[in-house]
Amino acid sequence: MSLSKQNAVLITGASGGIGFATLLSCLRQGWHVFAACRSIQKLQSSIANVINSDEVSSLIDRNVTKLEYDVCDYQSIKNAFREIQSSDYSLFGLVNCAGVMKDAPLLMQTNEDIEHQMSVNVIASLNHIQFASRLMGRARSGSIVNITSVVGIEGSEGQVAYSTTKAAVIGMTKSVAKELAPLGIRVNAVAPGFIDTPLTASYDEQKRNDVLTKIGLGRFGHVNDVAHSITNLLKEDSAYISGQVLRVDGLMSL
Repeated sequence: MSLSKQNAVLITGASGGIGFATLLSCLRQGWHVFAACRSIQKLQSSIANVINSDEVSSLIDRNVTKLEYDVCDYQSIKNAFREIQSSDYSLFGLVNCAGVMKDAPLLMQTNEDIEHQMSVNVIASLNHIQFASRLMGRARSGSIVNITSVVGIEGSEGQVAYSTTKAAVIGMTKSVAKELAPLGIRVNAVAPGFIDTPLTASYDEQKRNDVLTKIGLGRFGHVNDVAHSITNLLKEDSAYISGQVLRVDGLMSL
């Protein structure tokens, strides 16, 4: 890794709940962040909601490069990595945080929704790993964190398509970890349970209460619970950890 360049992390879905919390966590580590999102306006809104000091504002202005593109558009991904490669930063981390969840009973799930979840949750992540590993491989160092879900491990009624994509992410993580290990690149996954984010905002009170009774620690997760786990896997402190799936679910049973 070039010592003349500041370490950088690419985060997809950076304007969302977990993605944005991870962005802030990475900034606190002194890393530059390439924040990938479909809408810079949405990212700016997330930034505006947390800026409570000139220091934080300055940190974001100096150390965040905003990238606006659709993670399902292969050419756009390619263009984003060209921009990263030509920058003054050395990419050592990738967080595949972009994701969609469309709950529906199996017999009611449309093929369009199935394909969309597969494109965002699985194919986009794999494409980003391909490009990132080419840059990291030159430095013989890097860390990739994929976001899966406890439903990808346990399954979940009414979430067949979503849990299928998240199970695929786990298989991807373990396989890619084995393939990239000789290049010094670590690959792990984080499996959140029920986290208060826009993805779960549609749950009504009864459904939320039903979920809460299944969580051993007795509370819903916060985006920072997940972001801190992601950041720890990116750090050199986790240099001997690869191919693992870390549950961040408060001891949740499904």
